[in-house]
Amino acid sequence: MGDFNAVLRSGDTKGGNQVQDTEVKDFEIMWINTRLNELRFIGRFFTWTNSHVHSKIDRAICGEDPKPFRFLHHLVEHQDFMAVVETTWAKPGLGKHMEMNKRYSSKVDHRVQDTRKQLMDQQEMLRVCHSDLALFTKEKELKKALEKWIMVEETILGQKSRVQWLKLGDTNFF
Repeated sequence: MGDFNAVLRSGDTKGGNQVQDTEVKDFEIMWINTRLNELRFIGRFFTWTNSHVHSKIDRAICGEDPKPFRFLHHLVEHQDFMAVVETTWAKPGLGKHMEMNKRYSSKVDHRVQDTRKQLMDQQEMLRVCHSDLALFTKEKELKKALEKWIMVEETILGQKSRVQWLKLGDTNFF
């Protein structure tokens, strides 16, 4: 995301004084020289206003070949996080930047449901055989796993809700 506080084209403003070519020239030259592309956006076209002038001065940009990337915050808590980051960044290009997302974040809701069912089954076995220490140990492990997957699910849902809020509500309008 870029908070450039500058318009790129004359059509990026409405109201107020007409944008002159000299006002956008430096920004346009930088845009061309760096081969930037503007990402598709959702929401209002104009990102700033003072009630009578409306301008598009904020843009989401990328290099020549945009690839979607979603970083899920809960991954930083994973024991392999730093090793995967170091290995990936040591490779030429972006490599497998989505590897951890796919491996540890896919179908989290199913993991929560499966772990919850395993825990319930384990607790049912404990009702029948309440003196077996191995069953208590397994129950403790399942409770810890369920807590972890619920935390992961909550983190992902919270992050998605913030993204949704940004799509619908963050417009920099006064």
